[in-house]
Amino acid sequence: MKRVGFVLYQVYFWCFLAPVAAILTFIAGWLTVLVAIIWDSRVASRYIAANWGRLLGWLTPMLVTVEGKENADPDRTYVVVLNHQSQFDILLVYIFLSIAAIRKKPVRRSRRHSTG
Repeated sequence: MKRVGFVLYQVYFWCFLAPVAAILTFIAGWLTVLVAIIWDSRVASRYIAANWGRLLGWLTPMLVTVEGKENADPDRTYVVVLNHQSQFDILLVYIFLSIAAIRKKPVRRSRRHSTG
């Protein structure tokens, strides 16, 4: 039975999910960039990217348990750090944490402040 489920998931993934995800990501990505340039990056992140994440999360059969979300104060600002242990990190943040903006900025070492 486990083998049959694996085969069925592979058919679902390659025949439906992968093409749909690629098309949705392409469209949502460009739309997010255009809205961020023309209008506001917060609007692009909150409405376009978040709905992209929710839709892909719904199409991808994944089981997730969120613990401690009720402890977050909506009036405070938080820093969420992802460890990139899976390809679903960004989707999960958009779906379950309702993050308003995700930004990736590389950490660079300054010669002036280098300890090594």
